[in-house]
Amino acid sequence: MARTSVLLTGATGYVGGTTLVVLQSTKFDSIKNVDLSVLVRGEDKAKAMEAKGVKPILFEGFDDHETIKKAASEHDLVLHTASGFHTGIAKSLLEGLAERKAKTGKDVYYMHVSGTSNVSDSPINGLYPKYSHGVWHDSDPLHTLENMKYMNEIFPYPQRNTDLLVVRTSQETGIKTHIFICPMLYGEGLGDYHKLTHQIPDMMRRAAKDGYAWIVGKGEGRKNHIHIVDLAQLYETFLAAILEGKDVPYGEKGIFFAENGEHSWKEVGEGIAKAGVELGILKTDEVKSITLEEANERLDWYDKIWVESGFVSSSRTKADVARSLGWVPGHSSEDFYTHFVPEWKVVIREDEKWNRRIRVL
Repeated sequence: MARTSVLLTGATGYVGGTTLVVLQSTKFDSIKNVDLSVLVRGEDKAKAMEAKGVKPILFEGFDDHETIKKAASEHDLVLHTASGFHTGIAKSLLEGLAERKAKTGKDVYYMHVSGTSNVSDSPINGLYPKYSHGVWHDSDPLHTLENMKYMNEIFPYPQRNTDLLVVRTSQETGIKTHIFICPMLYGEGLGDYHKLTHQIPDMMRRAAKDGYAWIVGKGEGRKNHIHIVDLAQLYETFLAAILEGKDVPYGEKGIFFAENGEHSWKEVGEGIAKAGVELGILKTDEVKSITLEEANERLDWYDKIWVESGFVSSSRTKADVARSLGWVPGHSSEDFYTHFVPEWKVVIREDEKWNRRIRVL
């Protein structure tokens, strides 16, 4: 029986690096029998991947259309973890898969990593007056799709643009696409290169510089969270289900969430402050309230709309489908509330490694 070929992007990143480790230590026989390739930049990283028993494919970057397209055309399934914000690389990967499907007549699959900023409200800027509040369930994917279309008509958000392109391409070509809309990530990554996500570490870095933790407004917005290893194992669960021929929704119905708990922004600020004092990084556990404009000045996140989405808004989701496929997260929601001390430590260690020294009081 022919082995399934899988192409992973982002293998040196936070999400992709952790996913690679999880896939290489999988318990699923269906995944053990795949031929795994990775897109990487640089001979040093290519050699590192070869040493792990993975086939590296060198490319120049996200705009290297021909190389990316060719790589995808040589694989049965693409797991794209590198960036949901760059629509071009998604398009290149999908074009390659479409070529393979046309040539072989066999099904091809595209697993695409995205984020809940796509489905977040706009409490300060008021962008989406008809926003659907409440909990969004991925057992009702058309609700998610229709609301993303509505939101994108008002504000064409790059990551959401990409998701909608993925769905359209599935409808036009028959590629079986699966989009994973992920919430706030936390925890130390398992890969060799990037160990951290952005949101909470960015807030920690700025708190260290300011001398105090802060939130925007009252911090009432609510978000989901998931540990990075649990997220990688969710992808593993879906990949195994696809390889085993299970009925996994795709296209306009293949829009999934990933979560294991919910928190408020106020709770994030309090966690950063308390842990910062415990480690001697901050002198006060007071959490100050600042405006969106002030947050925009403190964070290198493009503009106020992006900052609102990334540090103020609400998006409440439920990963019904993953659980129905047998995914069981290894970390509890309580683990999120106790992760701030170890997260601070990783931020300090990694910033020293990358010459971004945090000021310790």
